[in-house]
Amino acid sequence: MNELTSALEVKYMNVKTAAEKWGIKEREVRKYYQNNLIPKADKVGGKIHIPIDQVKPMYFDEVKTLLLLIIKAQNYLVNSEINYKELNQLFNGWTPVFDYLFDFGYILYSDEAKQIANIFYTPKAYNLLLKKYKIKLEIKSSTLLELVLVATKVYYFYLESK
Repeated sequence: MNELTSALEVKYMNVKTAAEKWGIKEREVRKYYQNNLIPKADKVGGKIHIPIDQVKPMYFDEVKTLLLLIIKAQNYLVNSEINYKELNQLFNGWTPVFDYLFDFGYILYSDEAKQIANIFYTPKAYNLLLKKYKIKLEIKSSTLLELVLVATKVYYFYLESK
């Protein structure tokens, strides 16, 4: 076994291993790959190589549910006595999930910390939530200015990340 093969085995898993890890059939893993739902997966020599730390891919309903959960957690943070540190501890271990949402362009980070308090949503995330699922947002006039300021910050961060 040469160095390259050894490095591949350390960093990647095959379809069978991914199916066992995610509790699904191998056919579904292949379907995820064919639908481009596994970021950073490659096909080499007819075999699919999936990053070992890859979380189970998500369909739109699952992404929507996760985005709503994150939004609710952030909203709870704003409207309660809990602090950022406590909230981030609740979501400890979620980095692979956040990375998945980031890789597919649903979220951006405001800094390197990759914590729930530092997550912003891209237009792609808003389109998924607002158009596809027809979610209605009630915006009070008192929060409109705040919303505009946040949207502006997200927009400039998005431009900087390009």
